[in-house]
Amino acid sequence: MNHLTRPAVLALLLAGLVVALYAPVRDFEFVAYDDDLCITGVEGIRQGLSLPGIAWAFTSVQCANWYPLTRLSWMIDAQLFGMDPGAFHLTNAALHLAASLVFFLAFLRLTGAPFRSFVVAAIFSLHPLH
Repeated sequence: MNHLTRPAVLALLLAGLVVALYAPVRDFEFVAYDDDLCITGVEGIRQGLSLPGIAWAFTSVQCANWYPLTRLSWMIDAQLFGMDPGAFHLTNAALHLAASLVFFLAFLRLTGAPFRSFVVAAIFSLHPLH
């Protein structure tokens, strides 16, 4: 493998591992821990994307957090898929996949070591806390 092929293969392998690990989330429900307080019970999320909703996302605090981009993501999910928990989870898995690939590419650029960058990105991507 040449110096360009190896990183591409490792990135595809990383993507495949993340997809394989997180694909089952499409069948998961919302959890009773805080999804009812932060997502399903919040009218601003349930209504989907709107100008007042965008303003609300940036100007209010919920569940002791200010996270406007997360709220916008949830509002887009609600707009596109209704309140289907599987769609919300798949969106989060897709964002995690994108972050994992960016993480791999950043370490590859910083170190020039494809395999070591892959290992670090795989630990980040597949760790049980994610």
